[in-house]
Amino acid sequence: MTKRNHVLVVYANKSSFVSQDIDALSEKNEVTEYHFGSKKGFSQFIAQLKFLWFLTKNIYSYNLVFCWFADYHCLLPSILKSLITKKYIVAIGGFDAVSIPQLNYGGHRSKIRSAIIKYTCNRADLLICSSKYIGDTLIETIGKSELKSKIKVAYPGINCFENNSSNITCYKAIYVAAGSTIDRMKIKGVDRFLEIVKASENDQFILIGPDKDALRWVKNQALNNLELISSIERSALAEYYQKSQFICLFSRFEAFGMVLLEGICEGCIPITLENIGTKEILQFKNAPGLTISDFDLQKVLHFLRSKNPEKEDRSLQVKRNREYLAKYFGVDERAKYLSNFIAN
Repeated sequence: MTKRNHVLVVYANKSSFVSQDIDALSEKNEVTEYHFGSKKGFSQFIAQLKFLWFLTKNIYSYNLVFCWFADYHCLLPSILKSLITKKYIVAIGGFDAVSIPQLNYGGHRSKIRSAIIKYTCNRADLLICSSKYIGDTLIETIGKSELKSKIKVAYPGINCFENNSSNITCYKAIYVAAGSTIDRMKIKGVDRFLEIVKASENDQFILIGPDKDALRWVKNQALNNLELISSIERSALAEYYQKSQFICLFSRFEAFGMVLLEGICEGCIPITLENIGTKEILQFKNAPGLTISDFDLQKVLHFLRSKNPEKEDRSLQVKRNREYLAKYFGVDERAKYLSNFIAN
């Protein structure tokens, strides 16, 4: 019987991306999860002490430490790596690769946080990035071109929803962007989507995700042709993708763009930008949809009005799109790379 490796996965919050990697690693390894949490001030100090106690007792039990996002929870594993021989992987998420002061976004806006991220990246044996765009952004932000040899691009895999597709469409386009602040909505490009809605009074659109201040901000636009949904289970998104002809994503910063993949999976025609991570979703031959170099309202409107998806059988469109996704974004590809790295 093959001996199973013991893997420690450390994360601040358990997003769907984190869960996907944990599930993949658990198939062939013994996985222990450590939820560090998002802490500030004195709570951060206490969290570090608790984590130090945990590592002191348990670190020698693991063959691999895998941290999701380079942040405060990576500090102790990075330091301890110099004391013991362990494989150390850090998955770069996006926030940890960038600084956008004008939108109050990015881990490198704080000098202390930035220093920890840089130290973490230097200590890691492998930096997993969800797109080439994120790897390039990380190198540019921290000014360390030698990190390039540590970076591996491994796209998050897509598991298509099991719901049956429908030929009945209710919305010209769907936009999915979770967040509770206006700055978050602008990072996600929701203001750009609202321009399209305003210019298309005869079409119906849907926006899913805004909450609290962000939701009030969108409602203040008073757009009668926009349906708004705040909180929704991820599995329930399939129904709205299926009812939409197009899916748009115009973020000012986007590490990858899983919602775009989900929309394509359900037969939506994607429209996105070339200067963010979503470009790589549509970079392959015969990929569906449109990418534009910068947001251009007239170009988007022309594409929306000139293409008529209803002429096609939606089920055939879904089949074609899912074949494309399986080829380039199969859920097993990232899992295989992680397993091979652990084994070698």
